[in-house]
This record gives sequence, structure tokens and C-alpha cells, in this order.
Amino acid sequence: MDREQSLQPNLLWALRIVWLAMLGSVAVYITISLWFAGDGAVEHLAEGQISMMELMMMAFGAGNAFAVFWVNNAAKDPQRARDLAERLGKASGVKPGNEMTPEKMAAAYYFQVCVIRLALSEVAAVFGLVLSFVAGPSIAVAALYLLSAWLMIRFQPGREEFEDIRRLFAG
Repeated sequence: MDREQSLQPNLLWALRIVWLAMLGSVAVYITISLWFAGDGAVEHLAEGQISMMELMMMAFGAGNAFAVFWVNNAAKDPQRARDLAERLGKASGVKPGNEMTPEKMAAAYYFQVCVIRLALSEVAAVFGLVLSFVAGPSIAVAALYLLSAWLMIRFQPGREEFEDIRRLFAG
């Protein structure tokens, strides 16, 4: 198996590790929130009242969710892929023998797209963690954690998606 053929499994393996680590960070945020909330967390959650700060944080979290969907759709634009391929092709002449093949370009592009989506997905959980420190446990905090986890699960890196990106660079 040459280097080109081994690129895809290594890329997906690395992306799955990043994905699991970031999804695990959401679990850590939840644990920290519950740890600092103490015994009154369940009673406070049952009240169900939402403050202005909670609404603001939820709006920012929703904005990031829209950004994740936008990045996902923009990443599959053939023109963006061609533009990037052209830029990478010009830059690849630095080291002889290290030309940017379509496979390498697709792998680099897909890695960037996945990391950006995961980072934007995690922001909602970070807002939830901050909100839990400022306002205590609430429905808004739980919603932000759930939104973050759902986005990460929804946009989990996968072989089929990589193949779609690879076809953008091949054709």
C-alpha cells in the first residue's frame, strides 16, 4: 500500500480521535457544571425560568449552530474546492517530490472542515459552562450542552463524506 492509499484511513482515524476528545470535553463540562451546582441543581432546573443572560447565551449558541451548517454547506461547494486546489498546487512546488495530489488536497481540506465544524460545535458547550458558573444550572445550560453534543454527533467525520470531498478535488 503506497502513501496515497494509506492517507484516508489515517486521516479518518485522526479525525475520530479529535471528535471523541471534543465530545468528551462536553461531558467534562457537564460534570463540572453539576459538581459546582451542588445539591440544589435539580430543584433549580425544575423552576424553568429563563433570564436575559440565558437567552443571550442561547442565541449565541444557536448562531454557532447556524455557522456549523453554513461551514458544512460551503465546504461542499465545487468552486471553493477548485480555488483551494489551485492555491495548494501553486504552493506545493516548494519541495520536489511533495506535490499536492488531489488525494492530499482533499485530505487537508476535509481535516480543516471537520476541525472547524467541531470547534464551532463545542462553543455552545463552552457557553453552557460559562452560564452555569454565572447563573447556575438551568434549562438554558442543559439546552446548550445538548445542542453542542447533537452538532458533534450530527457532523461526525466519516468515510462517505470524505469520498464526496475527494470527488470534488478529483473532478
